[in-house]
Amino acid sequence: KTDQSLQRVRVEGGAPQSIADNPHNGGEYATDQHAFFTDRTTGNLMRASIIGNAQPDIVAAEEGKAFFWPQLLPDGIHLLVTSVDNALATASTSQTQIIDLESLDRETLIEAAFNARYSSSGHIVFSRDAAVWAVPFDASALTLEGDQVPVLLEVETDQRRGTANYTFSESGRLAYLRGDTLN
Repeated sequence: KTDQSLQRVRVEGGAPQSIADNPHNGGEYATDQHAFFTDRTTGNLMRASIIGNAQPDIVAAEEGKAFFWPQLLPDGIHLLVTSVDNALATASTSQTQIIDLESLDRETLIEAAFNARYSSSGHIVFSRDAAVWAVPFDASALTLEGDQVPVLLEVETDQRRGTANYTFSESGRLAYLRGDTLN
């Protein structure tokens, strides 16, 4: 049997410790205190303590929806996430949302956008079709400040699962795997 738990281990080494059972492989995000992940069974977005053995709590849940690719925004109290109506057709049913971690309120920012990330350049970078797009974003006001524009075409994506093979550095340098939509 394969252990499908989310685990932590110190950089200095040591034995792995389980944080939570049954995470989905739709992206995890960790801070010094918490790990955010999707529950494989329910699609709920969960928050688990990195330092304790407490049960994870639900950050986002809605019947018929799943939540993937969480990322904490610079203010430390809002989370950027992809919400989908159909986990097997992510690209066509996705929205980029912000979740307030204090109230757990959600707000949709971008329709038909998946695998979104905040860039220190002041943009939300996201996938749509086999392209990477960007839109200016005011992180203090939590508002979009301009038009959505394609930045890269021909990026390898799996639209069924909502993955896109791109990443960027803290300074904003973008790296990607050139390709098309995988079937």
